[in-house]
Amino acid sequence: SEAKLNLAVLKPSTESKALTETDRFEDHWIPVAKIVLESQYPAIAETLFEGLRFADNKSAEVSAAIFLDRLEAMAEGAEPFGKDGPPAREYLRTRGLTDEIVAAALTLRDKMQAVEETGVSGPSAEDAKAAEEAEAAMWAFYLEWSALARHAIKDGNLLRMLGFKKRTGGRTPKAPEVVINSERALDGTAPVPLLPAG
Repeated sequence: SEAKLNLAVLKPSTESKALTETDRFEDHWIPVAKIVLESQYPAIAETLFEGLRFADNKSAEVSAAIFLDRLEAMAEGAEPFGKDGPPAREYLRTRGLTDEIVAAALTLRDKMQAVEETGVSGPSAEDAKAAEEAEAAMWAFYLEWSALARHAIKDGNLLRMLGFKKRTGGRTPKAPEVVINSERALDGTAPVPLLPAG
């Protein structure tokens, strides 16, 4: 096979875990904050969630980051939240969106941004060499095993099932007849070869 063991020995990326946790934060806390604020601070809720779309997976990172930035501005009473921002943030704390939960979400955001800035590095030379050695060992094992199987198994049906023998039925397969369409195409191009149905 020409297929390579692509990145077979690479360690799993931590980005996917951070993305999953960010998605979980967005799925739970953004709707809770929206419900809570709409009931007590409707103007703050409108400002906080203006243009904010909930999404899954990679897009969750963007919406969660926007939400966290606005939440921070709200807690500080910055514009456009103003003097109602801090009490609205305090009300969210009483409903479970504590500073600890927000701090954990901010850590996830920073981790995701760090991954994007540094980029994901490819396999090292040692990893690539280990992958090539693993592929060579696997191919050598297959060649030895298949040769032993062909030597030990005498039943043609079993060999065909294993892919070591083709079914010809004692006849040479007939090549399909190609029929040439004698009529030129509407655009004046050359005749088109047609294969018979079936």
